[in-house]
Amino acid sequence: MTICDDYPKTIVRGDGQVVVVSFKSINKIVEVCPCFERTDGAFDYPDSNHGGSWKKTDPMPEIEESKKGYPRNKF
Repeated sequence: MTICDDYPKTIVRGDGQVVVVSFKSINKIVEVCPCFERTDGAFDYPDSNHGGSWKKTDPMPEIEESKKGYPRNKF
């Protein structure tokens, strides 16, 4: 299944690293970033800019670091 299959009347387009889904009926726009988990715990995500490529991201170290500076945050 795809977003277009589930929401055939919705405008769906690619924009760099995200898929933009515009729901006119509720006047909302959602950006979806598809990703695939790697064996090392990081993630690969597509980038359609400049001919297209795959990028790697590892958000867990950033999340852990942010907890150090803001102990009241509950992640």
